[in-house]
Amino acid sequence: FRRVLFRSWLVAALQLLLLALVWWLVGWRVRRPRRALHDMAAFDATLALGLGLIAARPLLPHWLGHAAANILVLAAMLLLWRGLQHTMGGSAPAAPRWVVHGAMLVIALLGLDPELARWRAAVLLGVMAGLVVALSRASWPSAVQHLGRGVARLMQGLSTALALALALRAALGLWQGVPQEADAAGWPSLALALLVVAVLTTVNALAAASVLLGALQRLKRRAQIDEFTGLANRQGLERALSQAWSRWQREHRRFGVLALRVAELDDMQARHGAAAADDVLRRAAAVLSHELRQTDLLALRRGRELVAVVDGQPAAEDLLRITRRLDAAVAAMRLLPAWPDLRLSLECGTALVTASDTQARGVTRRALQALGAQDGRPVVQSAA
Repeated sequence: FRRVLFRSWLVAALQLLLLALVWWLVGWRVRRPRRALHDMAAFDATLALGLGLIAARPLLPHWLGHAAANILVLAAMLLLWRGLQHTMGGSAPAAPRWVVHGAMLVIALLGLDPELARWRAAVLLGVMAGLVVALSRASWPSAVQHLGRGVARLMQGLSTALALALALRAALGLWQGVPQEADAAGWPSLALALLVVAVLTTVNALAAASVLLGALQRLKRRAQIDEFTGLANRQGLERALSQAWSRWQREHRRFGVLALRVAELDDMQARHGAAAADDVLRRAAAVLSHELRQTDLLALRRGRELVAVVDGQPAAEDLLRITRRLDAAVAAMRLLPAWPDLRLSLECGTALVTASDTQARGVTRRALQALGAQDGRPVVQSAA
């Protein structure tokens, strides 16, 4: 049993070192979650060093093979918690640092005397059990959001099993004299080693899945955003229209479409060039986005043509009121310092979904037709 146990800890340590290297490499290639990825790499590397000391206990001095290994395990848990905080942002609870640091000091002192080994091991196992439970609870919202409720429950179940095994081992060691050390031979130690390996593998796999899903979501969002204006592009507009149409089909929840155009842009391009016209469009788009609600979407459809999808069961009067507000906001813009005397106006065409529509594009087409019927006049036209 002892030989199999040593090999189990050694395999776990080597596996964690490999995973740490992978996280470091990924962290240097991926910019946004870099801190979380590097924390994950530090967690794996620190824990690998601790497990390596456990596997090499017969060859090491007592304090180094026991107390130092225990301290490294607790330090790894703090690194894992910090990675969770970087992943979740401000919503993650603070790590119980004072409790862990106090436990590290107690372990360091108790590790000086081999006769106090069971108390040192009990402190480690008890604090570890508490940290595993606390980490599982803290990571629950993030796991549900990124991985789904089923996977989050699996992770929580494994964490609960590990916490119970650690607490039971600590209790049996203090009151029944059962060996608590990870290098003790027997089925309980081997089962604990295998459970630790399973949990660590699961944690790394779930972290990798979370990073991958987050990267895919960012790429998907980027593919629907116009980089220059920050508005949704044509693909993002089609997605918003599809969602609004689905709600209309299921719940008869009306939506409207606004076709918008800054009237002075063609003249700007003729006088000052395309770059100047694009800069004015970008500034106007920022103002229009601010005036719309968060539930509405403003997109750059083609060239300098803007389209807004207005949800929330609006009426025709609501659309006209919104366009007048948008026109007033654009007219109030001051394009300092380049064009202090330039005053903008907005051409708007609106359309509201009706029972006769067979697809969302029909609503957009009517709004664009209303916009095109204006002949460059900065007024609002409505299509039934």
